Amino acid sequence: MTGILDRKYEFYQKKELQKAKKKKAQKRKQASGKREENEGEADEKKPRRKPPNYFVAIQMSNQKIHSALKEVQKTILQKDKNISPAFIPIPTLHLTMIVLRLDEEEEMQRAKSALEKCRIQLDTQFKGQPLDIELTGLGHFKKEVLFAMVKPGQEADQLTSIAECVEKCYEEHELYGDGKDFKPHVTVMKLSRAPSLRKKGIRSIASDLYEDYKDTAFGVQRVEGLQLCAMLKQKDETGYYHVEHSVSFGTGTDNTKDLGTEMMQETSVEPIKQLQEEITKHGDYVNGKDTETERKHENCVAVDKQTHEAILQCDTDDKQVVTETGGYFDSSERQLLEKDIGDCQSNFKTENVHQSSETIIK
Repeated sequence: MTGILDRKYEFYQKKELQKAKKKKAQKRKQASGKREENEGEADEKKPRRKPPNYFVAIQMSNQKIHSALKEVQKTILQKDKNISPAFIPIPTLHLTMIVLRLDEEEEMQRAKSALEKCRIQLDTQFKGQPLDIELTGLGHFKKEVLFAMVKPGQEADQLTSIAECVEKCYEEHELYGDGKDFKPHVTVMKLSRAPSLRKKGIRSIASDLYEDYKDTAFGVQRVEGLQLCAMLKQKDETGYYHVEHSVSFGTGTDNTKDLGTEMMQETSVEPIKQLQEEITKHGDYVNGKDTETERKHENCVAVDKQTHEAILQCDTDDKQVVTETGGYFDSSERQLLEKDIGDCQSNFKTENVHQSSETIIK
């Protein structure tokens, strides 16, 4: 009798356990359904942000920098042949100001307008003064991105102010970046370019791959403008990104021409006077006689960058200025002037102005 009761007890006990398990399973299912529902509501309230497809940049166009960073990549490749897919193509080297997502044509127009507003503000800020940034040494982000560093100092601070200006102008046009703090750098390689490297066990960039270049000076880049670049479009003929819109500011810009003859005179008269003084000092000024030898001589004396750049800005309205100062150059000789200065610059190495000009004449 006792055995029958024990078996019945075990039977009912198992049934109770099965019921309890069913209840727990139902509760888990209900809880899971609520989570999915809540997640669905959250997705509706806050849609996932699309990845950026455009960015505003400063192009690294200095060939010395290109050669130096190409040498860095070459050295890394010699130490690890598998890591080359992570290299940034040298022609695309740039310094990013802000990244954006632009889908509609109307957004693109606002992005271009924002860049034009940047130009106006930066023209006022720099007032024609050049900004040269030096790339020195290598750094990394979480051992996943290797970059050339911008040398700290006044120039780096000015670069930060440019980035702040860009961000502000774009926000005023209701276009927003990723919200990350600006850290000036020029990327040399990054692992995210090659997800396949993870399969090979490469999850970080070892410091011994680039230790020889940690303190190397790679060169100086003159900052003259900004470009709105497309990430996904075909690169241009030089290998750089497709540029939707670009602006110039500070040195190297033609914006001063729009300010009228008065501003033009301020930038052109003084260099021409300096040119006259140099020619007269060496006894080679021939009252503007238009022979090829004399013209080349005079043009070569103008090799000073500030001088000849100002003279090259001369337009038809400059004739009066040139005449008043007794200068040799006028608008009709502008093309010849540009060619001669280009020819002469390669000859100005260590020799002084008079010696170099004599060499050109010979």
